[in-house]
Amino acid sequence: MKKRTITGAAMVFSALFMTAAQAEVAVGGDYFTQVNIWYEKPEKIQSTNFHTGEILPIGTPVKMLKIEGNSIQFRNEKGVNFTLIYNPKHSTGTIKDYLEKMFSEKSILEGKEYKKLSKTEKDNISKGIVAEGMCKSAVLMAYGYPPSHKTKSTDLNTWIYWLSRFKTTEVTFSAEGLVTLVQ
Repeated sequence: MKKRTITGAAMVFSALFMTAAQAEVAVGGDYFTQVNIWYEKPEKIQSTNFHTGEILPIGTPVKMLKIEGNSIQFRNEKGVNFTLIYNPKHSTGTIKDYLEKMFSEKSILEGKEYKKLSKTEKDNISKGIVAEGMCKSAVLMAYGYPPSHKTKSTDLNTWIYWLSRFKTTEVTFSAEGLVTLVQ
């Protein structure tokens, strides 16, 4: 895998998720998933982001049905309804911030950041895999955002994800922002 220099994580993430920040996610709107969304039951997906069950793939077109309290309901193109339960204890910011990380008006698969990824990174993203050599933006696309109660910022070089309620995995990055270890 070719080596890349990342001048600043903030620059990468703002470019990656720029389309989400352009408009507030609203009920009735048509959007695309910005990251893979993992779920065991589509009617109750925790924002803690457990990596069990199936994956609603990055770039999936969805219709926003309802945003109420900490509940976000949407439907994919196959007619399956999903409910994300936003848990502020495990997420930084507000539900609006969370929505803008998870959904955008334009498919991330058509964006510059995705297009510049290697074929291996794209294959890993489609399978929900994180592997050595992947850049931080590819990890976000594959695994989603790490819960903030374990990873205070994506600027850090170690991110902790929950595989289940009782098991975590740690992704470590080099100073250049490339995965060096997944354990």
